[in-house]
Amino acid sequence: MSEIRTGTATYDDGYGGSGKSVIDSQKEVGGGPELHSKPAPTNANQIGMPDDGEKTHQLDPNIAADDGSDTNHDSQTHLEEYLNSLVPHNYPVADRAGQ
Repeated sequence: MSEIRTGTATYDDGYGGSGKSVIDSQKEVGGGPELHSKPAPTNANQIGMPDDGEKTHQLDPNIAADDGSDTNHDSQTHLEEYLNSLVPHNYPVADRAGQ
């Protein structure tokens, strides 16, 4: 903050071309890393749960309505249960079913 107050910041091209400032864009430091990702998994009903996840939870990948249902009555939709299954199990999770 003192560099801002005193005008002694070491990086050029501040916000809005104001001159010396704090770093506020990737281009000021040579750009960001090139990101490489894998293709998204198949999701026939376009609801958010991949088809493999639906099959694991005994759901039909072609029916969108079953992702939002709660057939085991634990207060979590099938989509919520799938998303929770992606989190490592070493974090405590509240028991919403009261069991």
